[in-house]
This record gives sequence, C-alpha cells and structure tokens, in this order.
Amino acid sequence: MTKEQLKRINGLFHFTDRRNLPAIREHGGLFALAQLKRRGIEIPAPGGNDWSHEEDVRRGLDEYVHLCFRWTHPMEYVARAEGRISDSIYLNVHPEVLQWEGVLFTPDGLE
Repeated sequence: MTKEQLKRINGLFHFTDRRNLPAIREHGGLFALAQLKRRGIEIPAPGGNDWSHEEDVRRGLDEYVHLCFRWTHPMEYVARAEGRISDSIYLNVHPEVLQWEGVLFTPDGLE
C-alpha cells in the first residue's frame, strides 16, 4: 500500500461488546480467534456465531483480527439483533497496521 493510499484511510475499526473490554485490556489488545484459543482466553460476548467461526477456520481467517474501514458494519447489526452483543463499541485502530508484514486486507469499501 502506498503512502497516498494510506492517507485516504481515516481509520480502521473493530466492533465488539463493551463486556469484552476488560479482557482486551487484561491480555494486551486484540487477538485473532485462533490466538485466543491457543492462549485459552475466553471472550465474554463474541460477535461471531458458531458458523462464522467455523467458516473462518475453514478459510484460515481465524488467524487474523477482523477490521473494517467504517465505524458501522452489517455484521455488528446482525450480532446485536441475534443477541450475541448488546452494547456495541467500535475500537479505532491506526491504519499503519496495514503496512505491517503479514497483514491481509481487501480494499472493499474504500471507493
């Protein structure tokens, strides 16, 4: 990603339930689903359901923290509607992480 492209990104966001904030702080940040399992970290209010977690494992996406380019997301709406999360918060992540080695992203939503 070029510096010009990076300048167009105002922020990255990760939605979660406020009940998860103490665990995020206690363990030092956001971790991918696979890393949470390896560390034995239980998340009080996961946003994903069993199907989405299984699909992430099948595709190897459980090794990545899921972020979005906007502070709203359809999956957050569904997680709230289905009762998995009740008090949503969007955590702002600096766009510089897109330049870190091993980071994958799709530019969907940047247009």
